[in-house]
Amino acid sequence: MQAIDSFIQNRAFERPLSPCPQQDIDQLCADLAMQLPPHYLYLISEYGLLRSANVMNSTISLSSTINSAIDFLSLTDVAQLTLLYRQLGLPQTLFVFASDDHGQLYCLNGEGKEVDDTVFLFNSHDFSCTATEQPFCQWLNKTLT
Repeated sequence: MQAIDSFIQNRAFERPLSPCPQQDIDQLCADLAMQLPPHYLYLISEYGLLRSANVMNSTISLSSTINSAIDFLSLTDVAQLTLLYRQLGLPQTLFVFASDDHGQLYCLNGEGKEVDDTVFLFNSHDFSCTATEQPFCQWLNKTLT
């Protein structure tokens, strides 16, 4: 979990982070009948949900490249969107944990504690699902910089 701690310590967040209550995490696991991967579980239980900086609140030059805004979903939204998108083709072993401003959903495998924590990308426009081939911690560092 050192990678998560290092990620958090090296970033400035718009708002203070607040851990998700354990009862909410337990409810999410029950609603989805899954176990959360260790790194994601550690992140939300120790630090909470991450939010991208709001680009409109920052001074930027016109030549700046603006990356996608990616936000972690609330635990309620994780459960509701996962159940909804499973009806549209999201594999039963995955759950949605974040979204971006292009309508793409980021997913993790919830089969158990010892599973691969590769991040999957579910396109909500064509309902395709592909592995990013990046473990969760690597995805955090690359995507939320």
